[in-house]
Formats: sequence, structure tokens, C-alpha cells
Amino acid sequence: MKNSVLTKILGAAVLGAALMASTAASAAVAYLTGPTSLRAGPGGDFPRLDRLPPNARVELLGCVDRFDWCDVRFGRMRGWVDGGNLFVPWQGRRVRVMEYGPRLSLPVISFRFDNYWDEHYRGRPFYRERERFRAFADRDHDGIPNRFDRTPNGGPPGRRDEDHDGIPNRVDRDRDGDGVPNRFDSRPDNRRRD
Repeated sequence: MKNSVLTKILGAAVLGAALMASTAASAAVAYLTGPTSLRAGPGGDFPRLDRLPPNARVELLGCVDRFDWCDVRFGRMRGWVDGGNLFVPWQGRRVRVMEYGPRLSLPVISFRFDNYWDEHYRGRPFYRERERFRAFADRDHDGIPNRFDRTPNGGPPGRRDEDHDGIPNRVDRDRDGDGVPNRFDSRPDNRRRD
């Protein structure tokens, strides 16, 4: 019986070490091109945690799919930096993450506001204002992150965008996004006006 307990404990320890090694292996070394803001999310609207110095070495944990914002660790701080200010070593030189990220197979991650903030910023003063900052991730709650959304505020009246494709209804040739141009769409089950 003692051997089975010992085997389970050793197995758990080996699994834990393997998971920590895989996490460390997925991180890359990167450098900043100049003074760069470390933010609490992937965008300039999120709170600034610190101003990092030029040529600072950071641990690159992953980037959003366009490589325009990357999650990094600098010392004990964790946050997001503009991918345009980030370089990684490659073939004896430093290359820009935004340009070379896909070629180098750098990790692509998504930003899940609640999970990220709960894990990293719970004790920070701005955490109390999380509802305000959550809106910066998807201001109009249409499922399109603000950095890709052509109308991140939902647009003013007259600039509504029913199918959330970034084209205002007044100029969108397929307002409900069903693939049928407005002038030919007469489906009675279509809930939106064409």
C-alpha cells in the first residue's frame, strides 16, 4: 500500500515538472525597441502598469493572432506590450515580432479579460474599475474585439451595423449578413429589415 501511494506522489511530481517545463519552453526571449508601456490588456485603452526601458529583455508568452499585442513578463510584472515595439532574436539578428511572428511560429493566444485580470491584477487599484475596462475588450458587445471592430462603439444613430461586419447599414449591401443582397432578399423568416 505504501508503494502505491509513493508511486502516485512521484507520478504527480513528474507530471507537475513536465507541465512547468512545457510552459517555460513555450516562452521566448524578446527585446523592446524603445521605451514601451506595459498595459493590463492588449490595447492602449487598458491601464498602464509601468513604462519599460529601451532594450529591456522580456519573456514573450504569446501574442494575439495579428501579433500587434503580446503578453510578456518583465521581472515579476505581467502585461501586454505593443508588438511593433518587440523584437526577437533570429539567425543572429533581431526581427520584429509583428512581421516575423507567424514565420517563427510564436505562440498565438487570446485575451480573456476576466481570467487574466483575476489571475494577475486582483490587488491593483484599477481592478475595482474592471467593468469600465472590460468594455475596452469589446466595447459594443458584438463579439468583435475593438482592435478589429470598425464600429467599436456600435456607431452613432444612423451608423448602426446589424450584422456586425464593420459596414454601417446605410451602405451595407447585405445588412443581415445572410449572403443575399438587400434588394433581392425577401425571406419572410428574416428577423432583420433589409
